[in-house]
Amino acid sequence: MEKTEWTTKELQEEFEVISFLAPFVQVVRKRDRAQGWMEFAHMPRKYFGFVPDNRRPEQPHSCVVCGKLTAGYDFIYCSHECQREG
Repeated sequence: MEKTEWTTKELQEEFEVISFLAPFVQVVRKRDRAQGWMEFAHMPRKYFGFVPDNRRPEQPHSCVVCGKLTAGYDFIYCSHECQREG
């Protein structure tokens, strides 16, 4: 059974962090270079729910908030105004 929750130290051992956009963190799993994302909680700091992103990195995809197309590794949110709303 795969691990589903990591401490900060465990995360650093098993993943390479690409970016943070609370409550998400974009990562690359070191053992197989699988890129994906997971959520994190602040207190106590824990990371959980790794979801691999099976798309090719250069493939355009939609922002989960506004639906606008975005490209590259920014697959959770775009750089549009939707990040400032709320």
